[in-house]
Amino acid sequence: MQIEKKKSSRPQWFSAIRFVLVCVGPSGWKKAFKCCIHNLPTKVAVAVASLTYASSRCGELSLLHLIRNLFRERYGRDFDITNVELFAGNYVNLELRKNLSIYSVSDDEKLMLLHGIIQEYTSPL
Repeated sequence: MQIEKKKSSRPQWFSAIRFVLVCVGPSGWKKAFKCCIHNLPTKVAVAVASLTYASSRCGELSLLHLIRNLFRERYGRDFDITNVELFAGNYVNLELRKNLSIYSVSDDEKLMLLHGIIQEYTSPL
């Protein structure tokens, strides 16, 4: 007899937040000392940093801002700034960084594309 797994209706980010909170532990947020992020397993540090980065890019998700504030209290303002501004030594997931960053197209690329479109529509059939 095989038991079927029930599919979760929760979004994927919910399980990531739950994983981080379980690993880090919600009971010690208000401690006087700052926990060092380097003492955490790499996967947990990447998850914490990625949630911090995502909270700065996704203003409509108020839960992320709450989590970001908790992480700022726990790991310090320097950790927060390093990951939000993508300074050297950040732990933000590369795929998340690529998906949430703003890509700017250079003026030269825009002009080349426009010239290509113009040539396509002005060429005789």
